[in-house]
Amino acid sequence: MIPGLAMAHDPGLSGVRIILNSGNYVVSVTTHISRLLKADHLTGNPKDPELVSALSNRLKLKVDGKSYRSTDRHLILDRANDMIILQSTASGTPKTWEFGAKIYPDDSSSTTVCDVVQNGKSIYLKVLTGGRTNAPTQNSAGSVVFEFLKQGTLHI
Repeated sequence: MIPGLAMAHDPGLSGVRIILNSGNYVVSVTTHISRLLKADHLTGNPKDPELVSALSNRLKLKVDGKSYRSTDRHLILDRANDMIILQSTASGTPKTWEFGAKIYPDDSSSTTVCDVVQNGKSIYLKVLTGGRTNAPTQNSAGSVVFEFLKQGTLHI
């Protein structure tokens, strides 16, 4: 739950989570509705397909070397908390993943927390703070802790 919890207090944070299951995986992208509307110049009360398209286009994810695109998408809107979650499910269990850029790469104040969960445990965690950032396939537990300490220090 790190991406969702981390964003609770900071509209500059977004999250991408991959949940590895037996035979399939779920990709969730979470961000603030107001930030998405502003970044994509959406006005008024955009319809769900516009929001799905805007958020899908911002996800720069490769799974097993191929750009991730899913047609099985589910949109969750929490307007009271200014949150939007786009979830999709795909078959298979990926061996590699690459987060190509944070959700808002043109905004230097934005941060995207990326994690991969398997059997209820985070097996990969990366905090993207720059422009386009390529990530290795996996991190050790020690490097995950180091990354959080580094980001916490930079935040202070």
